[in-house]
Amino acid sequence: IPPKDSLVDNTTAVKVESLDPPDQVYATPNHPVLPHLLLWGPAGSGKTALARVTANELEKAYGYQPRFLSFTPLVLREDGTIEAILLKMLDYGTVLFVDEIHSLPLMVEEALYSCMQEGEFSSQYGIIKVPPFTLIGATTRAGQLQKPLRDRFTLELELTPTTQEDLIQIIQDQEKGVPAPTSFLEYHGQEKIKLLLKLHIAALSQPVPDVELGEDIKEFIADRALGNPRIMKQIYHHIIAYYK
Repeated sequence: IPPKDSLVDNTTAVKVESLDPPDQVYATPNHPVLPHLLLWGPAGSGKTALARVTANELEKAYGYQPRFLSFTPLVLREDGTIEAILLKMLDYGTVLFVDEIHSLPLMVEEALYSCMQEGEFSSQYGIIKVPPFTLIGATTRAGQLQKPLRDRFTLELELTPTTQEDLIQIIQDQEKGVPAPTSFLEYHGQEKIKLLLKLHIAALSQPVPDVELGEDIKEFIADRALGNPRIMKQIYHHIIAYYK
């Protein structure tokens, strides 16, 4: 496994590095971790910016800035890179962003399966526990995602075309030299998505309510799960988040 500071994509000579500020306050097991999130939509619709904003919103809600790591499939193709990320760079609550995630090599996808679901990674050293983290995947081709990978995302959000009003606001920000958005308030457009993410972030630290689901709701969950226990658990998670 290459050392943490020497992860380099030899093809593009782009060094992979974290964008952490020097006085970073990392998450601890006392902090909540956002479920895995898939963002899909056309190129330029703001998926990368929304991923960074979501990580910043966790700081506003809980007082810590999660480590934000950003990679492309091209970089992850390099031998040993995914192992180094999972074993050396992940802290509790890390937000791992992968752009164009549909292009991941199958070997890398399979390495992520057990990490996303069981928090374990199978390496040459045996089964190794990895800390709870959030994988945010972005794609312009959601239909090309392998089903086992797509099923492991608890939240899946489609970015819609930006309205003319929001586009004008973005132009005005460009004219004023406004930096990239760091909060939902500064991120223009995608109001429904921002509201949903706000609700999930707000619900993370609240205890699971003592809710007894009615038989009709249980039947609804079972019907929508299509015989898949993993999908059933994700639907249940959404319903509990709603009750919170």
